[in-house]
Amino acid sequence: MHPDGRVRGAAVRWLAARWTGEEFRWLLLRCLDWLPPVRDLAEPAVRARALSAASADRPADAVAMLLMEHAVHLAAVGDQANQMVENP
Repeated sequence: MHPDGRVRGAAVRWLAARWTGEEFRWLLLRCLDWLPPVRDLAEPAVRARALSAASADRPADAVAMLLMEHAVHLAAVGDQANQMVENP
């Protein structure tokens, strides 16, 4: 993971243009990026893949992707809340 958000954003744009299946986990990871612009690039790519899986008659894949997206987001929110409680 590069420390520069511009580099991470460029990587997300590059990954979003690929549809091999290998890019999904990296796009999902960038949905948790600490910079909103990077997250904002990754989230539509993840959603597009979920919708593509659903439209390709693979609803279980689409549901799994969406559940993973929400689980990871909730984990990040929980981590932030824990930090606020531990370090007021």
